[in-house]
Amino acid sequence: MTFTIPRHYYFHVTGRCNCSCIYCYNRRNRFFGLWPRELTTRQLFHVFGELIGFSPREITLTGGEPLLRRDLEKISEYLLRVSPDSTLLSLNTNGSMVDAENVQWLVESFDEIGISIDGFRCVNDRMRGAGAFDRAVKAVDLICGAGGLPSLSITRTSLNKDQIEGFIDYMQHEWGIRAFRINEVKLIGRAGKSPWLSSGGCSCDTIGDTLPGSQNSCFAGQKCFGQTMNILPDGDCYPCHYLQEPSHLLGNLRKNPLSEILQSMNDMKNRYSPS
Repeated sequence: MTFTIPRHYYFHVTGRCNCSCIYCYNRRNRFFGLWPRELTTRQLFHVFGELIGFSPREITLTGGEPLLRRDLEKISEYLLRVSPDSTLLSLNTNGSMVDAENVQWLVESFDEIGISIDGFRCVNDRMRGAGAFDRAVKAVDLICGAGGLPSLSITRTSLNKDQIEGFIDYMQHEWGIRAFRINEVKLIGRAGKSPWLSSGGCSCDTIGDTLPGSQNSCFAGQKCFGQTMNILPDGDCYPCHYLQEPSHLLGNLRKNPLSEILQSMNDMKNRYSPS
């Protein structure tokens, strides 16, 4: 069997968030002690040191809202220092905490800053909370003013599907944005209670404790399983954002070396992928 090493690692450096998006894939409440054991600054440094040995193509710091971590500047400086030029460093943020004091080091630390925004104000704020649109656009303005060029991350739902094309056209012409990532809403977490949010496009069924092996599953040969790793704030590792049931746990970075966690991922892939 081929040993697969993920190309893209998502570090949820915190579970805390100042938004309450109606489609959030997080299955549990983040605000009442879900993440009491976030990896410390020193622990993250240790993990990054291990990870660089596996030549990752991309490392993304995400959340929650990553800027809620007071040590994010220190974390990003260290990551920039130890990462080779071939590794893309990116940040996912809702933009609400980007300001004149931190925008310069953000632009200097990350190759890409992804701002989550789902359309024009009326629909975006319905999906992400009042004021979210204005805060995100202000972040775009600050990042562009500091010499960066942010990308936009859009979650497509039944609420915004008909305006995405017009919104992209507006952001291209008015703000010069050239990079957009459109993610189909997944009916898990909060969205699992609102199936009407489905846009009718490509969907990902909720995957339970029994891992399917059909061509519709995440484990089918042409799917993304094995290409990413999702690291939660407490160090728990899963194959991706949407496979976070106990049976998908690969290990914990406090307890297991990264090499063991990668072996667990390959064992799972070999167990459930079509032969």
